[in-house]
Amino acid sequence: MNNREKSIQILAIIILILLSVLLSVPTIHYGYLLEDYKYLRPYSLSEIAHTFYAQWEPIGTETKGYRPLHAVQYGFFYLIFGGDPVINHIFQIFLFTIGILLLFALMLRCTNDTTAAFWTALTYAGLGTMAWQVSHLCNRQHLLLIVFFFLTIIYYDRYLFNRSKISWLISFITFIAALLLKEIAATYPLIIFAFATIIRGRPIRSQLKPLAPYFLILIFFIIIRANVLEDIPKTNLYPPPFDLHPVNVISVYSRALRGTCIQTQGIHDPKNDFPMYDIGLKSLRDYAGLSAFLFLFIAGIILLFRLGSKKAKRSFVFGLSILLFANIIVTAWYRTNLIFISSIGVALMTGIIVSLIFKSFTLPYKLVNMAISLLALLSFLLYFSINIMVFYEIQWAQRPNGFIALTWDKWDYDEYFEHLENLNIKIISGEQMTLFQEKLRQTGRKEWADKLSETIEETGAK
Repeated sequence: MNNREKSIQILAIIILILLSVLLSVPTIHYGYLLEDYKYLRPYSLSEIAHTFYAQWEPIGTETKGYRPLHAVQYGFFYLIFGGDPVINHIFQIFLFTIGILLLFALMLRCTNDTTAAFWTALTYAGLGTMAWQVSHLCNRQHLLLIVFFFLTIIYYDRYLFNRSKISWLISFITFIAALLLKEIAATYPLIIFAFATIIRGRPIRSQLKPLAPYFLILIFFIIIRANVLEDIPKTNLYPPPFDLHPVNVISVYSRALRGTCIQTQGIHDPKNDFPMYDIGLKSLRDYAGLSAFLFLFIAGIILLFRLGSKKAKRSFVFGLSILLFANIIVTAWYRTNLIFISSIGVALMTGIIVSLIFKSFTLPYKLVNMAISLLALLSFLLYFSINIMVFYEIQWAQRPNGFIALTWDKWDYDEYFEHLENLNIKIISGEQMTLFQEKLRQTGRKEWADKLSETIEETGAK
């Protein structure tokens, strides 16, 4: 690598860091939201141990799951940073930035093309629904999953080149950590397999032995999860029962695929407590986003076949495989804040297309290539602009006085009294309760904070 290439890569890294910070820095003073009050707190050793053989969330009001590292990471980072929301938001920005830079590094390994790597990472950072990961502290595990995802593939790639047992072990450990953090990591072995065979061109048989432990540990995990969740009350319908009829599976898979590709699901309905369940295509913006993506995708495939190198074509197919494999988990329970892995496929394909657009502008003039490239560029600009708009819309709604923050505060407030009355459980207490009351007072709801104080005194006296 010559000095000019190094300078370009350094400049790309600086721009990506600045973009990540600029997108997420408004959230620093957003405080806590919804589950943040329940989970960003100190954990006892018994609570942490409990999550290794039981449902991750002891009250049973959240999504069913076997996620031991949920409690571990909450407790671990609480020991380091404490409960200060500002410090936790700064760490959130740090994780977001690291994830973007790791994607840049992975794409450099795939394509050896700084332009493609830069546009892939930039697109991923600006996708609309990434705002949930940045703004909501409880989604820190999603950012960790992104980091683990890239580390798992990067170190497996190192193993493919040098057969280093250390590289394979690091890849395997990061996969296990991701799997214990959230079930979406179940798709990682399939994606690693796709990487080895598509990007590196390794024979299928050569990957059976090194990848066997990944699939074996996945089977072991599924068995443990099934046993743990067997005792979960049937009244807990999160996620709701899934209809396995082929027509329904195809319909729901297609819906999740569409949602991952366009990511224009902002906040349409002020009466919707959980807008991340929105499936899109409810407004002109949604249709504009879908049209822009389709034009970009079609024009990009034409450019790929006309101008793309073998590495570019392989990387595009790998991005498509990420989208298709990760979308299996998204389909099981569609939420726009759960498409952070399948979104990598969208960003990867987009990055390849945009790099080909700029490449076409440097080639001898050809009317067809120029027309296709201009159409693709305009489609990308529209697509990216809509996503940035949605990003800030989602983020803005989560500020302390934002509509979704006020809605979720009411949900927390009502849920506190509901659990106290029915289960005699204080779902918010200690430092978290103090933070909640302070936020209520700052946002003009002093009577709520006072009622909580009275209730705490009464129940404490009992």
